[in-house]
Amino acid sequence: MAHSIFRFPYYCGLPGCENICRYVLGGYYPVHIGDILHNGCYRILQKLGNDSFSTIWATRDEQEQRFVALKIPVADARSSLETTILKTLASSGSKHPGISYLHVLRDEFELIGLNGTHSCIVTDVYGVHVGLDLENRCVSLNASAARRLQQQVLQALDCLHQYGIVHGDLYSGKVVWTVPGVNSLTEEKFLRFFKTHRLKK
Repeated sequence: MAHSIFRFPYYCGLPGCENICRYVLGGYYPVHIGDILHNGCYRILQKLGNDSFSTIWATRDEQEQRFVALKIPVADARSSLETTILKTLASSGSKHPGISYLHVLRDEFELIGLNGTHSCIVTDVYGVHVGLDLENRCVSLNASAARRLQQQVLQALDCLHQYGIVHGDLYSGKVVWTVPGVNSLTEEKFLRFFKTHRLKK
């Protein structure tokens, strides 16, 4: 009897890669570096990450001339609670100090593809995950930096709690370093910073 991995010969099994078998009806939208989506608005630069239900892409907003993150969920994803939460926060006018540490919804749109209709969200692009960054550099935070980071995370959580929102999956992979002046970077420097897939010209 063959090992189960041979049932799916195109499954890469590598960390950071989605299951290629989900590129079917109801599954992932096939994205290519350089694709231009949503009536010429968003140009795909590189992949930022993925989970079981979506892929996330570093994208150039050609209208606003800024870098953004585009999250494309699988087509059979249920209505997005994330979108509802982001809309609530965006319309809140909150002065809570924690609001500045939360995602900002910039746009939402539907993307129709071979595998179905995908309800996409666009947010600011932030930076690298804290846990992954520290692990890759084999370092830990000093006490002062750890306290500052903890304070910011707690302020963000307190802000969510004020709106009756509970984050059910918080760990270092959900916390990112911000990149000061990210939109003043050239595209080349932006791509170099994230060090993932390079844009092929």
